[in-house]
Amino acid sequence: MKNLLLAALLACGVTAAAQDYKKYSFGAGAALNISNIRGHVDEYNSTGSFSPSLFMEARLYRKLYLHIAVSYADMGGKYKPRREENDPFIEREAKLKYIAIPVKARLYVEENVFFELGPQVSFLVGDNVTETITEGDVTLSQPSNLKAREFDLGPTLSVGWRFKPDWAVQINMSRGSFNTFVNDGPAKVYNTNVQLLLNYYF
Repeated sequence: MKNLLLAALLACGVTAAAQDYKKYSFGAGAALNISNIRGHVDEYNSTGSFSPSLFMEARLYRKLYLHIAVSYADMGGKYKPRREENDPFIEREAKLKYIAIPVKARLYVEENVFFELGPQVSFLVGDNVTETITEGDVTLSQPSNLKAREFDLGPTLSVGWRFKPDWAVQINMSRGSFNTFVNDGPAKVYNTNVQLLLNYYF
């Protein structure tokens, strides 16, 4: 609840600030997410999900815009942590839910083609991590004691095409900068995400 309130307050503040610009617009988006966990892992499998979003844009100068969005995103995936020779085999499945707020500069390089770059702040609103441990002929599935970090920050990069005045399609790529879990010892694993996004301008 605390993270939801923080995200809502930040979104409201951004929207209010946008009123100062002469040219601004608002809209909604729908995206297909392909996410996984990478880093100190031997194997990983991506997971897919649907992500709704709201956004605002403000024109800064000629072809330069400020693009800010608020989205609900499912992240995580299946992965096998790196292991020593005599360690048991462990496979984890992390289902992580975030409110993500990317803040990006958008530059139109052609009339309808644009690039975006900026940071993304993510607030954890739900997590469920399970693990399957295999040692010899014995396999055990159980909830994991790993605790996901409540906050993440990382870069996000996009390329897109505004094919009609009210519609745009783009590909977003993002990566977390902080370890996904706060109690995973020396292991370093990170959220990564590739997103195919369709935006509609009100």
